[in-house]
Amino acid sequence: MKQGIHTNLSTRPQDTPVC
Repeated sequence: MKQGIHTNLSTRPQDTPVC
């Protein structure tokens, strides 16, 4: 799930799932 988080960071840092 690290890749998904990385993608979200690049797309929108505000929508980053901090788990």
